[in-house]
Amino acid sequence: MVNKQKIVMSLLFFPMVVLGETGNSSPGNNADNAGINYNASFIQGMSVDLAEYAYGNPVPEGVYTVTILVNEINRGKQSVSFKMEQGRKQAQACFTPAQISELGIITDAQLSDKPESTTTGDMGCYPITHYIAYAKTYYNTADLELTLTLPQANMPKTTRGYVDPSRWDAGVTTMFIDYNANAYANRSKVDGASDTTYNGNLNWTLGLNLGDWRIRNRSNSSWTSKGENKTKNIMTYVETDITPLKSRLTMGDVYTNSRIFDSYNLRGATLSSDTQMLPDTLNSYSPIIAGIAESNARVILKQGGHTLYETTVTPGPFELSDFGALSYGGNIQMVIIEADGREKIQDVIFSSPPMMMFPGVSSFGIQLGELNDSGINGSPKIAQGEYAYGINNFLSVYGGFQVAENYHSVAIGNALNTPLGGISLDMTHARSDFGDEIKTGDSFRINYSKLFNATDTNLTLSTYRYSTEGYYTFRDAVYWRQRGGFKELEGHTPSPDEYENSYYALSTRAKNQFMVNINQPVWDGGSITLMANYFDYWGDRPAGTQLTFGYNQQMQYFSYSLSYQRTKTAYDTYDDTYLANVNIPLPQSYGEQPLFSSVYLSAARDAKGKTAFQTSVSGSQGDENELNYQMGGRTNVDSNEEADSLTGSVLYRASVATIGSTASMDSHSNRQVSLSANGSIVAHEGGVTLGPSLGNAPFAIVEAQGADGAKFQNGYGTKVNSFGYAIVPNLTAYRENQIALDARNLDTDVDVMDDMTTVVPRAGSAIKVKIKTMTGKPVVLVVRDQNGQFLPIGTNLYGPDGEYLTIVGQAGMAYIRGWDGASGALQAKSSSLGECLINPEPSVASKIASSQNEITQLEVKCI
Repeated sequence: MVNKQKIVMSLLFFPMVVLGETGNSSPGNNADNAGINYNASFIQGMSVDLAEYAYGNPVPEGVYTVTILVNEINRGKQSVSFKMEQGRKQAQACFTPAQISELGIITDAQLSDKPESTTTGDMGCYPITHYIAYAKTYYNTADLELTLTLPQANMPKTTRGYVDPSRWDAGVTTMFIDYNANAYANRSKVDGASDTTYNGNLNWTLGLNLGDWRIRNRSNSSWTSKGENKTKNIMTYVETDITPLKSRLTMGDVYTNSRIFDSYNLRGATLSSDTQMLPDTLNSYSPIIAGIAESNARVILKQGGHTLYETTVTPGPFELSDFGALSYGGNIQMVIIEADGREKIQDVIFSSPPMMMFPGVSSFGIQLGELNDSGINGSPKIAQGEYAYGINNFLSVYGGFQVAENYHSVAIGNALNTPLGGISLDMTHARSDFGDEIKTGDSFRINYSKLFNATDTNLTLSTYRYSTEGYYTFRDAVYWRQRGGFKELEGHTPSPDEYENSYYALSTRAKNQFMVNINQPVWDGGSITLMANYFDYWGDRPAGTQLTFGYNQQMQYFSYSLSYQRTKTAYDTYDDTYLANVNIPLPQSYGEQPLFSSVYLSAARDAKGKTAFQTSVSGSQGDENELNYQMGGRTNVDSNEEADSLTGSVLYRASVATIGSTASMDSHSNRQVSLSANGSIVAHEGGVTLGPSLGNAPFAIVEAQGADGAKFQNGYGTKVNSFGYAIVPNLTAYRENQIALDARNLDTDVDVMDDMTTVVPRAGSAIKVKIKTMTGKPVVLVVRDQNGQFLPIGTNLYGPDGEYLTIVGQAGMAYIRGWDGASGALQAKSSSLGECLINPEPSVASKIASSQNEITQLEVKCI
């Protein structure tokens, strides 16, 4: 097998060694200096055009694919034009304004606030000194590296995560469907009779990007074999960025920001700051939902009456963090449905951390519209606003208001950065007019967050809120009016169902809420976690308590954990679960992937005193562990009522979707099977492409013609399909993202010219990325002149279209790709030779086409 890279290097390396010059410096480094006259007597036995090397290695005019280094920072491969400037002996690299912007370079004009002599729409190409007077370039022709050396003042801002807004890309016109489908079959035995049920659930997001606007529709469909089928629209909205305000305008079905007020569904418009547009230090908090499953269980997360997320988890502790909450805070209901049909319902409360802002930084939100709540009849209108501002390093202030018919509230607060930690305190005053009486009340809240360095204790979130009996949130007040404080709501008399729903909602009106989350490292590789929630209500609903305690320890050959979870149910009873588990990685030989990679052992005891033991083995296969599987069993040692069970699951992450399946059976003849699939279907100007799930993040539509099967670095298993396209998900909005193609396993008929591209997407955008490829059989030409002599080293070859292809090395050899011998003549140029044409005989084309070698070598003449 011929090594293509070694051949290329052997062709190019020899003249570098002989002539002692390893690069080309520009601009101004050589133009005014006398060239070097090499003595041809030292070069014996071969023809070399020494005049080409008087000012360094020859760089003819043309477009080259080079790796760009900006002050030693790799900015990936790009196509750069080299042009001959007047008075110079070498072609110099030149850049368009768009390329300068893409590289994140700050020009001298931008530093001095002077008008730019060029704009990003200017297609002209200028040397780097046109933009920065003291900049230098150095082109290493051996490694095809172009180094830009800039003054530090012209380098991008060093604030972590900052990207100039002029680089934010709204992407291309695209339509897509992002889906998450689940199907279940359950067979249970009741009183000796078998009953089989089937049900399914489909969550999907339909998206359309048009210029700077993004349109979204989120819906949910569910069906059962008993005919209980329904489809529900969760939300439909259109949004766009308002860049000068670092904010986003959203119109349609939206969810209000609850960092000050409670969250609720709104049909209207919002204009709110988007912290993603700020540096990383100001990004918003996102929750993690934790629980324990006893079997292959369905987990459903709901917020505001809508299903946010549904998945299947294996037995043991689990955490969910990628479900996409509809708002910054507010209650989330988690429903765990075990394989035998038992349901556990938990209300998970999460809140934003203390609202500390950087000095001079502000955030705001304005909402106008009407309450969109399935539990009420009518559409009460509301206007809401909030604002926060960082005064200095120690103090931030914030406040807000709500104005609606027969209701208004106002909130004020401040956040303090103290040696004892971050603390925020706020108060909300509300006035509710129910016609026959007026209720006024207050709600007080304290947030606290602190990392204790001495003990490495991380108190990530602690919230306490107290509300007086006369305090009603906007949603509470609307429900009270519907219940009968007013006998009619905007001319409507509530139905019995509406009455009961509103009564239930009123019984959950909060009085005290307390939340804490602590993480404490202990010993070597150990940690303790504690999460606790307590909440009680005005009315007759029992108080709720949730407590999770865990200890994790990593040992040299295994790890183990101890967990305890207590939940106080709506029936004023406690559900306690104890769990101990051990995870043992299995040894494996270097370079081999075993069938199973770990063993999991656990023991659990529930509130009824029932003890169960469970064991499972798991493994993965594939270059990127794209296939994952697990199988195990569970036995109950002291209960005849509980069944022993066997479980199994498999998950395959393909480039076009992620598909999975679970199955379980127990000693009571219960059976359960599930199937799941999630992915996306993206329609764009190049066709329709299947890809992995997109979520709410921006994504890239990558075109790499001829690179079928190529993977991407950190591309979540995505591959280029047979049409030359791939979908790369989970880009980070308003940040630099590198799209890097892994070309290691490509066919020998393909070369990737630009293997890495940097993009900066806006939220929700679809970025088109075209990776330059060159297809065709690789050919090494041995070129002789009309006298039978090898062409001189350093002679440049150009394609039929005049595009620069390569340089001739020793023994007249030149490596090219994409020329089939029949598409036209090649042109050779050098200062000593002049010009000649390589116009091969017809047999050359047939030799190239029929060659079975990785690289074809041919002799041709240049006349």
